Amino acid sequence: MSTIGLTMTVSVILGLFIVLGLGMASLTSGAFFFLFGSPRITLLKSKKGSNGFAFGFKWDSVREPVKFNRVQLRLFNPYGSPTQVAVSQEFDLKGETFAEDFDMGPAFDNLIHADGLEKGLVQVELTSSKDGVTFQKEMKGEKFLRLKNASQQSAEDYNKKNTK
Repeated sequence: MSTIGLTMTVSVILGLFIVLGLGMASLTSGAFFFLFGSPRITLLKSKKGSNGFAFGFKWDSVREPVKFNRVQLRLFNPYGSPTQVAVSQEFDLKGETFAEDFDMGPAFDNLIHADGLEKGLVQVELTSSKDGVTFQKEMKGEKFLRLKNASQQSAEDYNKKNTK
């Protein structure tokens, strides 16, 4: 085999390794972001009584510069009554990791005490009316109640621990 043929073969092989290496690095970084860097919502202990709902939201505000200002809870309950409940609350624009505690009113009591809630689906939705971005987290009603009732951290404590 000639020197030129050998050199071209080595160049092609090295080029393939570089392309495959960059592809693997990209997939690996994407997997790490999917597993560890995605936005997270935490249910917290409310200080607002039986109609209170507290949550914390953590995300990379540098990567996703969004300012949220609305939370909505929805119950989809085909197994009981009522079959659907929606409760929402507006708040000041928040552009970084934050926690809030709200009195959601009597509709939240309807959501919490709905027949068949354990089998239904609860959706927590954060919305940015300014940026048009929505974050949604869905969970079974049983998990929602368990997380809400087991929480020991208040919104105030969450903000002290997680904000700058």
